[in-house]
Amino acid sequence: MRTPDGADHKITGTMYCGDDRVFVDEAYTDEVLTALKGEGNVMFRLEKADRTVNSYLFGAPASNFAAQYNAQVGQ
Repeated sequence: MRTPDGADHKITGTMYCGDDRVFVDEAYTDEVLTALKGEGNVMFRLEKADRTVNSYLFGAPASNFAAQYNAQVGQ
């Protein structure tokens, strides 16, 4: 994960075969949520899967994530 300040964060998670979601390992959940609650664009690069050599790069604009997250968890 690369945060808008240019810092790279190595995080791990699982993407199950045939699924369209990445489940971030619990040890990194707070780090990812903090990044997404900020401003700017958070970039993710998925790599080193067990069954493939593909890598994927995508961004997530954090513009309204904090408000949406807080609404979902009741904060």
